Amino acid sequence: MRAERAASDPIDALAVARAALREPHLSRPRPDEQLFRDLKLLVDHRDDLVDERRRAQQRLRWHLHQLDPSFAVPARHLDRPLHLDRVGRWLARREQETQVLIARDLVNRCRSLTRSILELDHELEQRTWRLRQGCLSYPAAAS
Repeated sequence: MRAERAASDPIDALAVARAALREPHLSRPRPDEQLFRDLKLLVDHRDDLVDERRRAQQRLRWHLHQLDPSFAVPARHLDRPLHLDRVGRWLARREQETQVLIARDLVNRCRSLTRSILELDHELEQRTWRLRQGCLSYPAAAS
């Protein structure tokens, strides 16, 4: 039976996936094997989504500052539902001018990207778990 998952499992899975992709001396499937290729594609796609979310968060921060410099959201918190909900409620109470509409769209984009990233984290965790189990079944891995 498997032990309880820790809060860092998705982070650990991503770190394992990245290490497996960049370390040439680790035992791994041949480069032409689909499992290895899929893992690389998922890690690259996740990195792209994280970059896209960061850009959306920066644009949202700029719009929020333009709308009201005193309205503050803690740094690195625009991926958290609590803060995105607060920003969304604040924007909904404002006159729905163009800049507010753009900011509301960016809030939704940040939410959507965060969901996609979390789904990919889960998928990477599952795939690296299966990969790890497969590696442990080899006789050399047991010694």
